[in-house]
Amino acid sequence: MASHFSKRVAENILPLSDAKELREAFKEWLYTGNLQDNENVDESCKLCGHPAIRYEFQIWNKVTGATLWAGSECIKKFAIAVRLADGTVLTGARAAETVDADRTKLEEVARQRGVANALSALRNRDVDCREMLTGIAKHYEKNGAMTPKQLSSVLWRLEVMQIPFRHSDFKLKIRKDKEKDQLLTMEQWKLAAMWPCLSSAQRAWCRERRDDCPA
Repeated sequence: MASHFSKRVAENILPLSDAKELREAFKEWLYTGNLQDNENVDESCKLCGHPAIRYEFQIWNKVTGATLWAGSECIKKFAIAVRLADGTVLTGARAAETVDADRTKLEEVARQRGVANALSALRNRDVDCREMLTGIAKHYEKNGAMTPKQLSSVLWRLEVMQIPFRHSDFKLKIRKDKEKDQLLTMEQWKLAAMWPCLSSAQRAWCRERRDDCPA
């Protein structure tokens, strides 16, 4: 398996490199911060061939000028250096941290866009609840998260209106006592509906205080 994997990588990278040996070839390549979100997971890593790639990171060969779109894990796996905007070149752990930070930023932008698109579609379709939804959208823009009551209402209306969305895009906040009380006194079916939106810490907090949390 490992030799087949290395062969596939070599077939993709060596024709675009000056070096003829894989280890040396990777020294020619840099990640310079050019990245993109395909929104769907229908791309493949052009370096290793791994399917279902959503976030792509462009690497550039400083010798040949060739470029290649790869997944973030491949950039770290093959220790590809990172060149910052000021020309500084990072290697090792610092390079990996930069790649991870760029991916996190990209994921956050995608998450916020997913929520904005879902709320916009919902407000356009759900005329009777438009005023309430507008208020929730403004709250979300300001706080980056929803209260349990707000999130429950939004998820319910999205389901009723058959608007596609991803639970992972939505964030819940339970900092204030009022928000905590909303979560703890909420009907079990409502809690189950929003459970995929909760962080691991929020789930643990809830399990300590409720005995009917989803598995």
